Amino acid sequence: MAETITANTLRPEIESLVREADVQIYAMGVFEPSLPFGLTPEEISGPKLLSEIATQTGGRAFAAALMGDLPSVAARIAIELRNQYVLGYYPKNQTKDGKYRHVEVKLAQPHGVSPLKAHWRLGYYASSSMTSSTTQDLAPS
Repeated sequence: MAETITANTLRPEIESLVREADVQIYAMGVFEPSLPFGLTPEEISGPKLLSEIATQTGGRAFAAALMGDLPSVAARIAIELRNQYVLGYYPKNQTKDGKYRHVEVKLAQPHGVSPLKAHWRLGYYASSSMTSSTTQDLAPS
């Protein structure tokens, strides 16, 4: 009997690979702005999965209703990429056990400035080598 492989079948594997990769994912998708009638489960859950994958890496997912919207979406991504800051830190847990570590970033909003918003990798795998610091990307928006 043949097995059907779908995004939902591969979801745990995709999420694990994204957590392990040292990449920041920005994604663009053209999605039907209609009701879910007649759409496959993959078409319904696809935008959410794309967003979750991008968020996991500190990136973001952008949706477009029309193909003609993609240039403006690409321009928004380009602006975010040009306005990133890098934050380095030394984790309290220095154990080099290869386990997944969650990361949380909190911003102190400065007075008199437009509100800042941070995007960061939600975690990383602790190295089992001699590396003792981790760098996270932040993108104000």
